[in-house]
Amino acid sequence: MNRNQQQDEITISLSEILKVLRRKMLVIIAFAIFFAMISAFVNIFIITPKYSSTTKLYVIGSDTITSISDLQIGSSLTKDYIQLIQSRPVVQTVIDNLELNYTYNELVSEISITNPTDTRMLNITVTDEDPYLSKEIADEFAKVSIEKIHEIMLAEEPRMVEDGVVDTRPVSPNKKKNVIMWTIGGTFFVMFIIIISYLLDDTLKSEDDIEDKLGLTTLGEIPLEEQHQPIFKDERFNFINKLLEPLRKDFRKLCRKLPLARFKFLKNLARKLTRR
Repeated sequence: MNRNQQQDEITISLSEILKVLRRKMLVIIAFAIFFAMISAFVNIFIITPKYSSTTKLYVIGSDTITSISDLQIGSSLTKDYIQLIQSRPVVQTVIDNLELNYTYNELVSEISITNPTDTRMLNITVTDEDPYLSKEIADEFAKVSIEKIHEIMLAEEPRMVEDGVVDTRPVSPNKKKNVIMWTIGGTFFVMFIIIISYLLDDTLKSEDDIEDKLGLTTLGEIPLEEQHQPIFKDERFNFINKLLEPLRKDFRKLCRKLPLARFKFLKNLARKLTRR
């Protein structure tokens, strides 16, 4: 019984998997290039680039800093100022002054306020699809914030350190990063399909398979070649058919193993790819 169990066990050899991937290397490279081209097209022509502009304010706690407590008070004031700058009175005033077609939530989502560590500086960054508009909004936020801080908190007005600058270099999307991620993700996806189809394939392909799985010795071989209808019928795309044929075989084997009855789309796709 133990011998039968040992014969039924399926051993997975890493070297065999590497050989399968090596044989499919041309297909893997082709799909990696395909995913890279798709990512480049989406990032260049579909995703709208965004630009940012930053203004800087200096928070004044007292006229002079004589102790660590004065610095701590100034740092705590910056946290209050951050909340005030994002408040509805300030944001709505900016919208009214610039006559923006934004709601409160839409404009708040475009601003970012940071306080560098161990400083009393406030950086107000605005990110928008228009680089010139992002500069105008950032500058207006600084002006309105200075007025509201003095009016609401009865504190000394922060000082403007730096106005916003028009930067025509987009901060998003990161085309290089996205193309690399898409290429790596697409490559691993194709490799995953190839490996899964290999592991689920229990057909006998060689004399070694017959001897290993059945314990029989082969007397001879009869060559048999299956003819499948190409994906692209135009002769100009024969090179694409040759590239896709190995992957189509793997996909056909995978479809035979998986229950596709509940997935109509996959069932139709499998039928189309595996038709003869």
